[in-house]
Amino acid sequence: MAAANHSCPIAARSISVAFHNFGPLCTPATIDRQVHAGEIAHIRDWMAERIPTLSRGAFLDARTCMYTLTPDMDFVLGLSPQHPQVVIASPCSGHGYKFASVVGEIVADLATSGATRQPIAPFMPTRFGDDGRMTNDPSTPLLP
Repeated sequence: MAAANHSCPIAARSISVAFHNFGPLCTPATIDRQVHAGEIAHIRDWMAERIPTLSRGAFLDARTCMYTLTPDMDFVLGLSPQHPQVVIASPCSGHGYKFASVVGEIVADLATSGATRQPIAPFMPTRFGDDGRMTNDPSTPLLP
């Protein structure tokens, strides 16, 4: 499943292509670091629709990337339901770095005053349940 794609030049004669949320769910212990022929074909097909000349170019390199995702693929930002003095901030989903300035502002607000002027309701930890767990498995540990 490829939810979003992007490409950007990385050198005078090459391009980097990436797919967001592509491939099976995995853990650090189960990730398949090999890039398979079908994945390369997927990249070429995507490029053929957008940059046909480059889609026929030489394949130079490929690497896998792993990042965290919440069940709804959005950030987690808010106070811990069990420990309101603890700020939970997980701007994950592979693109959190783009929001570093506003996430930093939100975390600073929450840490210093327990509230923020930013609209963070969609990102609250409690959206996964009253205790903030991101799973229905009660054996999953919470923050210590």
